[in-house]
Amino acid sequence: MASRAYIQVYFNYDLTVRGIGSSDGYDTVAENLYSQGVIDSLPDRHYFEAFQQEFVYWDGRELR
Repeated sequence: MASRAYIQVYFNYDLTVRGIGSSDGYDTVAENLYSQGVIDSLPDRHYFEAFQQEFVYWDGRELR
């Protein structure tokens, strides 16, 4: 299942990040890790909103 665990980054046409989400596999792995006590909380909407603010990527000319 971990091979199907990924996040999805959605970009606008000007390459600004529009949103970040997760696959069902990612959610399943996160739930398993949470139930085993490996992680303290489940990644939720607030987690991904905060992650979006910290997300750094190359747009072909510069890091954003």
